[in-house]
Amino acid sequence: MADSVLTYLSPGWTEGKLKNATDQDYESLTEEQLQKVMDHDAAERHAETLKWFDEKNTKRIARGAKPIPYPADPADDQPQPSQQVVDPATDNLTNLPDHVEQSNLDIFGFCLFRTYHGSDEQSWDAFEKGFWKLLDEGIAAAPADFNLVEEKVFIRIVSDDSLEGQSIGGVLLAYYVCMEEDEDFDGEDENDWGGKLEPGLTTSMCLVVDEECIRSVLDKATTPFVKAVDVTREADQTPVKVAITSLVPAFYAALSVYSPKDVASKVSEDGIWRNMGPGHGIQKDSGTLKDQ
Repeated sequence: MADSVLTYLSPGWTEGKLKNATDQDYESLTEEQLQKVMDHDAAERHAETLKWFDEKNTKRIARGAKPIPYPADPADDQPQPSQQVVDPATDNLTNLPDHVEQSNLDIFGFCLFRTYHGSDEQSWDAFEKGFWKLLDEGIAAAPADFNLVEEKVFIRIVSDDSLEGQSIGGVLLAYYVCMEEDEDFDGEDENDWGGKLEPGLTTSMCLVVDEECIRSVLDKATTPFVKAVDVTREADQTPVKVAITSLVPAFYAALSVYSPKDVASKVSEDGIWRNMGPGHGIQKDSGTLKDQ
């Protein structure tokens, strides 16, 4: 190892002793000696971080994506916190395009079940028109990198009279049916729900549209929403209202990282989910950034 690198070691210390140093060992150092060790440690962690960014950006540039900005050098005069709280609203969206491509997903999105047929079809048509418009608005507001995969976004709408007024249990049963292969399914009718769900649509929560959801779009008295139900049965089966503009990519990205219970806990004061928000208790060491 180069002599310049070894200057951080205190007299009588070796790299082996440093790796196995105890609190008492550190206490025996002067402030100046301890600072040299800390500075060297920070520099090594920064080098590891830069290596991670180099590998990540090589892949991103190869597929036409913008490189991720490199972090500042901890040797700068700016004070560096030992830990950084990640903002999931930003972090998840940054990783989603990579997740879609690395998972080789042809399409990704949600399976949506219509459980209310009491209104006339004109109302349903108006809801669908508003739904797609709002979904497009959410996609348009996504980070620039998302345009690399936005053509793969797909919402499979299941509109069948047999689902009229179904409880959450009935919706879950319908979802599980969609998980099974149907040899008679020909795929010609997009509302036919006999075909097996594609991998990109097998999310931990499926979507439901009932009368309240339809009214939220038609009346525009509140933030238009649909409802999400946990298909894992690991959490409270109470549906979660999700703003349609947040479905893709925000809600999809959140479900790819967090449990339905954690996602559901992030509804806004008005009871509608919009994003995970900052500080979800997820922390990463500021020295080494790990790929999710």
